[in-house]
This record gives sequence, C-alpha cells and structure tokens, in this order.
Amino acid sequence: MAALPGCDNEGTEVNVRFLTNKLAKQNEQTTPASTVASTTDPERPSPPQTQTSPLAALLRLQAKLPTATVQYSTYCIRSGETILPFVFNDVMGFKKAELKGAQQDDIVKALQGYLMEGQNFNPVSAVSVDGEGYRSNPTPQDRTHCLVYVMAADKVSMMKSNVIKKMQYVRTKANELGIPQAIIMTRVDEACPLVKQDLKKIYTSKKIKEKMEECNNLIGVPVCHIFPVKNYHEEMDTNSDIDELLLRALKHIVEIANDKLAKSSK
Repeated sequence: MAALPGCDNEGTEVNVRFLTNKLAKQNEQTTPASTVASTTDPERPSPPQTQTSPLAALLRLQAKLPTATVQYSTYCIRSGETILPFVFNDVMGFKKAELKGAQQDDIVKALQGYLMEGQNFNPVSAVSVDGEGYRSNPTPQDRTHCLVYVMAADKVSMMKSNVIKKMQYVRTKANELGIPQAIIMTRVDEACPLVKQDLKKIYTSKKIKEKMEECNNLIGVPVCHIFPVKNYHEEMDTNSDIDELLLRALKHIVEIANDKLAKSSK
C-alpha cells in the first residue's frame, strides 16, 4: 500500500482512476447492479477474479489502487457459492505527462463495452477497432452502468488542467451515453487533521465538504454522488469506522447503477 490514486510515488503527478461496473451472470440469468475494482496482476485474468464479500472487494480496492493498472480487468464478488449480480472493472487512469496514462477514447470504449477482458492499455495509441481485444458487438452485460472516478482529497487542488480536460471529455461522453457517475474521494484523513484524529468527524468537517465541492466544480459530479472514504494503509486489522464509509459508498453506487438500469428497461 504505497502511494495512493491521485499521485505518483513522488506525490507530484496527479493520476485519476476510473472504475466502471457491469452485470454479472447468476444462475444463467442477469440481474441489474453495479460498481468498482482494481488489480496489480500483469497477466490476463481468466475467469474474472472473485472476492468473498462486498466489503472484502472494497478493501482490496483500497489496498490495490496505488499501483498502475495496465489491463482492463474484471472482478466478481462471491457470497458463499453465489456470485453477486454486479462486477468491478478497473481501467488505467489519466496522468499529466504526455504519452502516459490512458487514452481518453479507450475509457469511452470501455464504457460502451468494446474492450474485452485483459485488453492492454497503450498510453501511446488508442485501442484499434481491428485489434484482438476489441469487441465489435457488445451486449448490455458488457456495457458500463456506473462510472466511478477515484480521486485523492488532498491532491484535488494539484490536478493539472490537461488531466481535468480529459476527465471532462470522458464525463461528457458518459453523459451522452446516459451513464451515471460518482466519485470515491480517498485520503480524507490526509486532507483534514481533525478527521485524521477522529474519522467520525468526516460528517461535520468543513474541509472535507470543501474538497467535495471542489470535486464537483472540477468534474461536475453532484455532491450527493461524491463519497469520502479513508484508505487502509498501515492497519493490520479492519476498522469499523473505515468499513462504514466504504460500505456506504458501495451501497449508493449500486443504487445509482440500478436506477439507471431500471430507466433503461422502461
């Protein structure tokens, strides 16, 4: 658990993560739902990886996001013998430097379901429609139903204009596709000393509210869809206050995606 999404190892380069959700099969049927994930495995995962619970999946998300994603990866969540009806997709983030980070059009392709599991992201050129990892006829199960931006609260003010423009481009495309969006705002304890002392003060912290409004102003995601969380970093065991924030974010993201699917089915 080294650096966090939002900065590189030196803490000077802002890197924004994108997490998308799709449907998952359950007993040969598909059920609407949603959310997020991350991977450090450079090899193509097949079949999609599983976690034992929604909480475990988000804990893995917090633990793994600091590393660079190089492939389009999918993670399922398992409850006992049952795979829950939503999956997490991780895509490469944006960076300020040229020829680094994801191509913005590749993010849009992922939203539309054109990228196949294990597709490598190339910072130099976008995925070709003739490429091996390109899906020409995506189904509803292949498409994204909620786009989640992962941004570090203490790094929001450091974001470079070219990164913001790329994010705004993706947001515009997601809006055109009717895809709802949310933000997981990490590192709240680093953004506010009072929250670092007592995580429960996150609900009354003026600094955290300012950071949420800053994310809203930069990206355009409604404040009610911005979820502040604390990352697991040095903790050896789970913490109920940290877990509460993570589960709250998961619950609302699933609900956002379900609302979108309900509207689409009418």
